[in-house]
Order: sequence, then structure tokens, then C-alpha cells
Amino acid sequence: MPGQHEISFPISESGNIKSMFDRQALIERVQNKLKKVLQDHAATSDQVVTLTLPLPEVHLHNLSAMADDNWFFWAKPEQDEYVIGIGDALTVTTSGDDRLKHLATAYKQLQNRWIRLDPEQTTCHPITFIGFAFAPDDPMDAAWKGMPNTGLFLPQLLLQQRDNSCVLSCSWDCNVDNDKGVILGQLIGRLEELITTLSHKPGPSGQRTTLTRIESTPTPDKWLGLVEQLQSGIKRGELEKTVLARHIRVQAQHTLNPVRLSATLNYLYPRSLHFATRFNGETLTAATPERLLSCRGSEIICDAVGGTTQRSAEENKDLALGQALLSDPKTAHEHRVVVDTIKQALEPLCTHLRHPQKPQLMPLRNLQHLWTEIRGEMNPGVSLLDVAAKLHPTGAVNGASSEKAFAWLQQNEPLNRGWYTGAAGWLSASGDGELAVLLRCALLDGDCAELYAGAGITAGSDPTAEFKETELKFFAMLEALENA
Repeated sequence: MPGQHEISFPISESGNIKSMFDRQALIERVQNKLKKVLQDHAATSDQVVTLTLPLPEVHLHNLSAMADDNWFFWAKPEQDEYVIGIGDALTVTTSGDDRLKHLATAYKQLQNRWIRLDPEQTTCHPITFIGFAFAPDDPMDAAWKGMPNTGLFLPQLLLQQRDNSCVLSCSWDCNVDNDKGVILGQLIGRLEELITTLSHKPGPSGQRTTLTRIESTPTPDKWLGLVEQLQSGIKRGELEKTVLARHIRVQAQHTLNPVRLSATLNYLYPRSLHFATRFNGETLTAATPERLLSCRGSEIICDAVGGTTQRSAEENKDLALGQALLSDPKTAHEHRVVVDTIKQALEPLCTHLRHPQKPQLMPLRNLQHLWTEIRGEMNPGVSLLDVAAKLHPTGAVNGASSEKAFAWLQQNEPLNRGWYTGAAGWLSASGDGELAVLLRCALLDGDCAELYAGAGITAGSDPTAEFKETELKFFAMLEALENA
């Protein structure tokens, strides 16, 4: 129920894999297939090899317990789509203004030497994970130390559950190691560990955790002052809209568990896009309402999300709040800026752009947003990364005009956003893929978590109301942390 703080979870500890016999049979089957493939491909030093096999015995529900290794997680719970990647077969990191162009080049180089084997014709393409920070020159220091500014990652083990089926992909780079025994040992060792953890479906703890705010950047008074400073520039015609962010650090009574947090977020926000990663010891998890873009063949879909209000447990009041959001001139202007910035970015790369004339409501657990879905057809030769480079940052996380808003934030916003308001997702060997804007995210650090939220500031904004909006956005992750 919207706004409800106490949560009762249907916790299940039922196994995802039927029995120990099934698990052992599965491991032996994969091992035999790998031995044959390694015999043919391990000695070829310039290849990256991926073997994909069906896994009818496995059903993924959410992020399972992982080793202290790099891992990646993507989920759309409402569509029963889950992807888990473990280990590094290939990693490319970069930064700077041309960072996505560098990733596109690296991906083309990977495709040129990528041997993809699908002996049982699963027709499921292996994927790489992609993630990048809001700012191309973010130094990724302080809380974000250890995370790359921008990266492309091919995991050693990849499990994908889509359309009521599950497949396993095992990958290795023969440039790194062409010893068949070493490769086989690493892959089977990781698989055994993963299969064991998948024997239990993790759920929320069922116990409340008390959180204490120990840091706020900027302080509330300074943030309100920045809003007024920003509005002065808007009224002088220097800007039209800018999204101003806040950061808080909270401390729990115990070490925060990304497995429990992911399970809680899956339960609370099944309509959201879920992303989590552990990279070089840093753990980031997000349940975001906003898709940056998705590509299927030549079709592209983008979300314009801008304009926010709370929800109510009372149905009539909840409907009234939504209607007030739809009819508010200030919010309509803010949303139109987001739609326009996305269309302007897409027009050089796409044709047949189309979207509804009026936004719809996107209802979430404690918030509702104005949402417009924009569709189009990518021009021949245009890739997901080409579009992402033009699209990011959208007016939903940056402002308008884009260059002026970004420059103002770089000069005045007193925090490094890291991957918050950046994007993350996946890109398949077929060229299809999906990236989510990283909102409603938490960077975990032992018993502490770094949270971020922002609000779109225009000439008509009420600073106090905008501050309250950021608190509503913090609530989504705070509630999950308290119940994880």
C-alpha cells in the first residue's frame, strides 16, 4: 500500500534447484561440454570464447549470495527477467568526453574475435554489462573509489532467465590464459559455488533495521541556498531547468547485505529496473523507474520521466494527487523539457520518432511520476552506444540547455555523483540491449550506505517543496534498507 512503512514479506527459502543430485548432474554436464570446447579453442590465443547451454533445472528469482568477486545483476521482476554475471572474462574501463565512443570501439574489437558457441541452439545471445558515471571526468574518489568511471564487462559465468527459460554462458579470453586445465578449473569452481547459493531463494530478513543519518551533502540549508542561486540564473535566462542533487550517508546496526537488499527491492518495486554490481570491493544497488533506452533490432524506446508527487494509502486522495500532478503547469513544463531534450538527441540518429501528446502517470510504491514513452527507428549503422552517447545526460538528470546545465552543476553542485544519474545495463552480441538511468540507488560500505536524490529546478519551483521531493525519493531506498 502506498506510503506504508511496516512491511510483511512472503519469505521463501524453497530451493531454486531440485536436489543435490540434479546439481551434480548439471555440473558434470557443463564440465563435459567445456572439455570438448576447450580442446578445440583454448590454444587459439586471439579468441574470446563463449559456450552457451540451456539450464532447465535453474530458476533465478533475485540476486543470490555471491563470492567476494566482481559480479553484476540485472532484473525486471514484473517480467520475470533476471541476469547474473560473475567474474571477469574481459573488462574495458575508460573515462573522458569520448568514453562511450571508446567503449563502442572496444566492443567492435571484441565482436571481431568473439567465438560464440550455442551447440543446443538456445538462440539466447551472451551479453556484456555496461555502466558509466554521470560525468565523463568524475574522478571516482571518496565513496566511489574502486568503481571505474565507465566500463564494459564480459563475465566468466552468465545466467540469463528470460521467457520462462534459463541459459548459462561460460566465457574466457585466450589472450589471458590458454591453459585448458586452469580455465576449466576456474569455470567449474565458480559454477559449483553459484549453484550451491542458488539452492536457496533469499528473502528479506523480516526484521526492522534502525538507520541513523550521519552525513548530508550539502546541508539542507546550503541545498536550499543553491536552489535560490540556481533560480536566479534561470530568471536571467541563463538556464531553463537544472536537476540539483543531494547525498546522505546512513549507518545501520549491522553490516548491510546486498542479497537481502536486492530481495527487498524486488518485492517493493517489481515494476522498476533493478541493477546491482560489486566491483573492486564496491557494491552498488539500484531500483530505478527510468529506462535510458532499449534497443531491439532497429527499434528504440526511451523513457521521459519528469515531475513527481507522493502517493496516499487512501484511494480517492491518491487519485487526486495524480490528477493534480497531471494538471500542474510547473510540472508540465518540467516534463516537456525532458521530452524535448530526448527528442533533440535522438533526431540525428533515428527516424519515425513518436510519443503520446500527453504524459501518463507512472505509479510506484510511494511516488508517482509523469512518464512519456518515446519510440523510434535507429538509422542503419547506429548502435546502442552511439545513441547513449548522444542521449546522456537527459533533461531528467541534468537540465536544459544541456551544456549550460551541466556546466552549472560541475561548478556549483558540491558532490561527485559517481554512477548516480549515470546509466547501467547490458548489450548483447546481437546488438540488442537496455540501459537504465541509475536513480534510487545505494552504495554500500559495511554498515553504511550512501544515498542520492535530486529534484528538477525551474523558475516556478518552490525550494521547500523541492527539498521535500528529494526526501520522498530517499524514502524508497531508506525503506528497503530498514527492512532488508
